[in-house]
Amino acid sequence: SLGFERMGGAEVEPAFLCAVDCPTKSTSVGLSPESGDMNHTPNQQKKLQYSRFLGHLSTRVAEPIVLRALAFVEHFNSDAAGDDYAEARVAGGEEVQKFIDDLHTFASPLWPERGEAHLHHLRANLEDYIMGLLHDKALGDENDSVEDKIFEAQLETLSFLTPQLVGLSDEQCRGQFWDSALVELSQLGESTSPAAKIDRIVLCCSPLGKLVDPHAGSFVRLLAFAILRGRPRRLHAQLQYIGRCVHPDRLWSPVSGGPFTIARAAVEYL
Repeated sequence: SLGFERMGGAEVEPAFLCAVDCPTKSTSVGLSPESGDMNHTPNQQKKLQYSRFLGHLSTRVAEPIVLRALAFVEHFNSDAAGDDYAEARVAGGEEVQKFIDDLHTFASPLWPERGEAHLHHLRANLEDYIMGLLHDKALGDENDSVEDKIFEAQLETLSFLTPQLVGLSDEQCRGQFWDSALVELSQLGESTSPAAKIDRIVLCCSPLGKLVDPHAGSFVRLLAFAILRGRPRRLHAQLQYIGRCVHPDRLWSPVSGGPFTIARAAVEYL
């Protein structure tokens, strides 16, 4: 699925477009309205929440959580399982998600805030923490580096392309929405967790959906042209990393899985 839904024969706006228009209430991210967090943007709320998580993690009672996390990271080898290279890398991603689930189960009784919403976001914060530690190990290897060099050379070869040559107009490739999409692409490499990276892709596709109908075939070409102009670093390795290591629910979700699938199609188009 590309994240497009049809109900009763009528087209429904792709879910990922809400990333631009839909406000996020503080209660949706497990923050209490009385805490003053309602005055912050969703991104600020997430940063505050993660800061509190790190504060709890630095306490003595959370030391066993940290020790388990560090031991896992030290011994993790994404290529170690299985004889087949591709299968081994997939197994490495599955191993990471299983460890995060197990660590969440272990950490929950030790956590000071045990409400359903807080424990839900505890799991997300543990994933960000673990993947931040694992990022350099799990992002890519020599094979991904070769693929990235080939893709970057291909982008250089295609640098002569204009919007008209890929069936787009100049108006579709400039302005506020276009610039916003390029900013998100440029920041893809700054995120360490696969969840944060896939969110960047969502936030790239959302404004592009204001320029071209996401149901149209030209939407893939528009994202491809944005990639051509934005030149995000190590894009092949970034997409592979997301596909291996992000929680499966994010890949199946129309909100995030749709844009991720479109991004892969755009790379193939290029």
